[in-house]
Amino acid sequence: MGGSYFISEAVAAFSYLGPFAVAAGYAMLLVLMERNKRRWYCAYPAFTATIGLLFDKTIFGNVSKIFVVQLVFLLLFILGRKVKITLA
Repeated sequence: MGGSYFISEAVAAFSYLGPFAVAAGYAMLLVLMERNKRRWYCAYPAFTATIGLLFDKTIFGNVSKIFVVQLVFLLLFILGRKVKITLA
């Protein structure tokens, strides 16, 4: 186990500059989510639990599917709360 999984995938896909590009893109995405966690309060917990752990030897397809499912359920909970407030 370790961090070499994403490096090998990046080298295979984008040559030797791939790990720098992939790590930089991932870092920018993490910074964007961290800076906007109060505005995107529904997406932040789902992002942290799935895509935030992407470098921990997880498969991107599985992580993205779990993220979408969690986001849908969180949005349903928020919608249910707003409907409950409206009906009261």
